[in-house]
This record gives sequence, C-alpha cells and structure tokens, in this order.
Amino acid sequence: MEAVHVDASLTQVSIVYHVAATIKFNEPFGQAMNVNVAGTGRVLNLSKRMKNIKAFVYVSTAYSNSDRDVIEEVVYPAPASLNEVKKLLEIGLNDTQVKELLSGRPNTYIFTKALAENLIADNHGNIPAVIIRPSIVSSSKKEPMVGWIDNWFGGSALITTIMKGLNRVLLTTPDNSLDLIPVDYVSNLIIVAAARCKW
Repeated sequence: MEAVHVDASLTQVSIVYHVAATIKFNEPFGQAMNVNVAGTGRVLNLSKRMKNIKAFVYVSTAYSNSDRDVIEEVVYPAPASLNEVKKLLEIGLNDTQVKELLSGRPNTYIFTKALAENLIADNHGNIPAVIIRPSIVSSSKKEPMVGWIDNWFGGSALITTIMKGLNRVLLTTPDNSLDLIPVDYVSNLIIVAAARCKW
C-alpha cells in the first residue's frame, strides 16, 4: 500500500515544502547534522525523483548567517566543507572540536541550517529552489485566528515567562531587538515563494 502512495507522489506532487528541523540549540552535533543537513539532502533527493516538480521551498532561519551584521538575499559560503564535516563525524568529535568547527556561530542549529542552505544551492540541479529565512516565528496575527500558536518553544516561551512574571531579567544590550514574525506571515510567504520560484 505504501509503495502505491510513494509512486503516486512521484507523479502528482509539484511543490515540496521542507520545513522540518531540529530546533534545539543544544542538540548533539551528530544529531543536528543528521536531521538538519542529511535530512534536507534526503528530501531534496526525493524531490528530484518527482516527475512534475515545480518548486522546492526550504525554510531556513534568518540566523543561519549570524556572523554577519547585514544579511542579503544570497547564499553565503558554507561555514565548513560538508565533506570535511562528514569525515570529522565519522572519527568522532569532542565538545571542544565542535566549538571550533562552529566558527563563531553560537550553536549547532544555526551552523547546520547554514550548511543545509549550501547543500541546496549546490545540489538542487534542475529543480527550481528557494530558501526562506524567517526570524523568530511567533503566534499568528490573523490566520487561522488572532494569537494562534501550536507550541511554547523559543520566543513564545520567553514572552510567556515574561508576561507571567517568571522571568524578570534579560541579559542584552540596548541595540539588540527581539525580531518576531507572525506564523501566518511566514506561511503566506512560503506559498507565494513557491508560486514565483525560478532559481
């Protein structure tokens, strides 16, 4: 039964949205690589087998290039060679080696999202592909209803603990801002991006 379903998807699917990722900032490096980079490669390879593919939409993060003050709409060079990272994973890395490999990026999430962007740029072939980089996704502004959210991770957890008075102090600097984007804005953006994708 499943084989029939897969065969049907290879002929009927025209747009692939790859939104899945592990978003844990402290995820062990090997696990983050497997989900965020290798997982992206697996979805991209599946997309290449689809007969009517029109767009591959990858949802990354605005923070994948956190080492830059200004982020333009380009794919920046990878923070490390994917082949080198694979070799290092095979021999095993300790925490100090992982920290060095992150090249100044604060966590495995951001590092692996940057690598995944490069994986897509280098391997999408004839499939039109687009990369979306939202900032911190928050509750909806309008759709499906005002304030809708399906989790309490990241920014939502922070704002909730502040509102309840559980968190009264944030270590920051005056020029930092909390950059939130409503989930319905992101959802609408990825639909429009797929419709206009030509890369």
